[in-house]
Formats: sequence, structure tokens, C-alpha cells
Amino acid sequence: MYSRKNQDGSLYIFSGPSGVGKTTIMNQLLLDFKNLEKIVPFATRQMRPGEVEGNPYHFISKEKFFEKLKQDKFLQTIKFSGNHYGIAISKKEIHTKLAQGINLMVDLDYTQSLLLKRKVPEAQSIFILPPSLKSLRDRLNNRKDVADVVEKRMSYAKNMIEHSFISDYVIKNQDGRLQTTIEAVKSILNKEFQVSDTLASTQQRNAVNLRDNLKTGAMLWKSFNTNSLSDSRHQSSEQQKIYDKRFGLTIR
Repeated sequence: MYSRKNQDGSLYIFSGPSGVGKTTIMNQLLLDFKNLEKIVPFATRQMRPGEVEGNPYHFISKEKFFEKLKQDKFLQTIKFSGNHYGIAISKKEIHTKLAQGINLMVDLDYTQSLLLKRKVPEAQSIFILPPSLKSLRDRLNNRKDVADVVEKRMSYAKNMIEHSFISDYVIKNQDGRLQTTIEAVKSILNKEFQVSDTLASTQQRNAVNLRDNLKTGAMLWKSFNTNSLSDSRHQSSEQQKIYDKRFGLTIR
């Protein structure tokens, strides 16, 4: 059994809709933190303009992907829009790196995030939220994604946002404020992240700590649609039961 020590590294799981800015944020974190490594997933989809091998994925054919799958190389896999994605690192390898003081981060959807949190309970999950669904659609259209792919991603994005309350942190990446978002994420990695009542009363909160502030999907979805992430310090025991029953997990 892996037991965490003060000098150990941390595992950060990033989630959020496609087009929300996760890759840009994570690339900047790699430049700003020397002891931070990114777990790069494998993907069978085509490389997009501006992408390179190893960022944001190791691009391989479906044949090679299934070869790795048969050899039990993947910690977990997922299929989306006809493409396959997988993480080729073992639980033992993750714990070895953490014990060496190396911080790790990985980009996963919320279902994969839950699975990995079960395997590595000490991991911290960070959900990147778009300013609005309209803004997200504009970003996807600007990437030149074909219409049916955009619609699939938008449908999946709504589902992800509804489940984002399971994350330890939710950060809204406002249009034109990427650096603010990056600084918020960096503060989490630095163990200095706080949400104060003063901040909440003077400006719209762009990050919410959900570790001690559990929300149901409906609550977060409503606040997202009203372009606000309101704070609720009181969580009913009934909501906790719903959470535990649905996901079999407990906020620490």
C-alpha cells in the first residue's frame, strides 16, 4: 500500500471539454515547474494542425493501439467519436514517480478521472470550465472541426460540465484571461490555493474549491448557465448520500 509522505510528488488530473484550453494550460505548467511531468496518453485520431507527436498525444494507428491493449499496456482506455485513447502507465509506475518527489499531471475525461482517483486516491482533480457554451462552440468552430464532430463534442461537453462537481477544483477559463486561469492552477500546484469571501464579493470567482464544498450536478449546471459559480458552504447529508451512491467515493 502506497502511503504519502511530505516530500512526495502529487498527481493532478485535468478534465474539461475539448477546446477549453487544457493543453495550453498544461504546456505552460511544464515550463513553470521543473519537477512536473505530463503523462501523455495514446490516441488513434488524426493529428490536428499545430500538434506534434507527444503533445498532446502519442499518435498511433488503431492496429498498434489494440496491440498494446492485448499486451495489457494501458492503465485505462476510452473510445470517443470512433477514436481510441489510452494511458500507458501502471499504478506502480505512478507511485514510484510520486515517491521520488516528481509531480505528475494527466488530461482525462470525468469517467476516467473517477477511475484513476480510485486507483490513486491522493490525486487532485482540476476541472477547466468554459466561460459559456457559446464560447466553447466558437472555439471548436475556430479549430476547423467538422460540423458533426463539433456537435458530438458539444453534447459531450454538457455531460462533462454536469459532472464537473466531482472534481476537487473547478476553474473557469474566461475569454481573454488565460493567464489568470494559469495563475489559479499554479496556486493549486503550489498548495496555496484559496477562495476568500472578499474575492467572491468583489469579482466573479473563476475558481471554486470543491473538496469541502460538494455540489450536485444540477446545482453546478444551474450556476454555470447563469454565468456564476456561487458558493455553498453547507452540504446536506442527503446530497452526500447521493454522491456516495452514484460514484462510490467520498470527498476527503
